[in-house]
Amino acid sequence: MKKNKYPEWEKFEHYIQELLELDSTIASGAQYHDPGDATDNRYDSGFRIVADAKHTTGKTYPLERRWLVQQVKRFQEMGRRFVLPLRFGFDNRHPTVEKDEDFVILSLNDFAELYEFYQKSGKPSKVEWAEEESDWLYDLVAYGGVVEASNRMRLIELAKRLRSL
Repeated sequence: MKKNKYPEWEKFEHYIQELLELDSTIASGAQYHDPGDATDNRYDSGFRIVADAKHTTGKTYPLERRWLVQQVKRFQEMGRRFVLPLRFGFDNRHPTVEKDEDFVILSLNDFAELYEFYQKSGKPSKVEWAEEESDWLYDLVAYGGVVEASNRMRLIELAKRLRSL
């Protein structure tokens, strides 16, 4: 049986980097001057984070309060937010675990800030969605998309009505 080239914790780190569009760090955060496993180096980001990913196949994962507080303070001094992505990985030794399960730990204040931002501006309005969809629908129909001729006028009228929302 062929063994995986990379350990599961390293695959998880790469997954976090790709999912959150973060840069990798030197030696997976083992350097004091480049901590964490993934970091947001975009200066225009409104919520710059450093992620220290953890992976376990166990049923629990120990977290120490003192260490979490140190990480939050350390990255605040750097103008960043600390997040801890945590994967409880699949392991056939635990029959109740069917798949990987991912979570993220961050301070409540950081979560509240994200939640407030989402409530105010993060979710698209129905009107924005309708405009995008109606433009797509109109272009599809008007410029010869695959629509039966008998339905073409009906769909164009629907697109016009959607645009007027």
